[in-house]
Amino acid sequence: MNEKQEVLRDAVLKDAIPAGLRLDMESIAVYKLDVFTNGDVKIGGLADKSEYTISKNQNDELEIAFLDGSTAGYEVRYTTLIEDVSKVQFVNTADFVTSGKPTSATGTVTVERGEHLTKHGVFDAKTGRVTWTVGFNFDGADVAKEDAVLHDLFDATHRLVDGSVVVRHANVDGNGVVTQGDVLAATDYSVIPQKNATQNGFDLQFADGVKTAYQVTYETELVDSDADVSSVVNRVGTVDTPEKIATVSTAAQSITKRLVDADYHSKTMKWEQRVNVHNYALDNVVVRDSFASGGDGTPW
Repeated sequence: MNEKQEVLRDAVLKDAIPAGLRLDMESIAVYKLDVFTNGDVKIGGLADKSEYTISKNQNDELEIAFLDGSTAGYEVRYTTLIEDVSKVQFVNTADFVTSGKPTSATGTVTVERGEHLTKHGVFDAKTGRVTWTVGFNFDGADVAKEDAVLHDLFDATHRLVDGSVVVRHANVDGNGVVTQGDVLAATDYSVIPQKNATQNGFDLQFADGVKTAYQVTYETELVDSDADVSSVVNRVGTVDTPEKIATVSTAAQSITKRLVDADYHSKTMKWEQRVNVHNYALDNVVVRDSFASGGDGTPW
């Protein structure tokens, strides 16, 4: 403000803090501006506290009154804390008056947050198990203790592998990349088995309220290892959040085949076959491979 370096008279800055934000009064800093003859402006050092007075008025606005007679330009910086995590955008308008002449400026900030709840799974054909990963509170919500519970249910063809539940702190950056943190002590949560006619599962209850992000991993396996099950559906839910559903294919492929390379100059194609990648016991195994006429099946 006052980049034209006019003489300040009854100069007051008023900044209405948007609903859902809380002003950190300790963060307020007033800097002087260095204004150059070519019109360029650069932030300078902190202004002397004798040059201004900070207060919050009855409308919960930040209000800064500046010393009469000053010709300095100023920049005010401060921090607000987000209290309403349901909001993704905040609009802020600041008003500055000096010598009875008002000016105003408006800024909009969009908040990028992660999802409150996520789920995905990966099947390991060698072990026959599915590793499930649940992301919880990636949006940084303030979750009360009674609501800090995950309800996780999967098809009754699968069961929870004993001792496989691990809860970790997590960090989510501005690009949504998740970094695992320390493992949470087992005393900080409880795993309570649940089941119904078509599903097995558990509730994961945190011992206290939750304000940060967590990542939960665990494994499931077939109840009947001889059952012909091609997929498993897993659902997770929590308070006031749409249920997340993940479906993972568990079809065991005894043999796979893929084209590795093709050399059009030498008119050859290289293929790769993988047999019994899940290490099942096999008897009297025969692999037959056929290809279109014109190929000679040259080994490589």
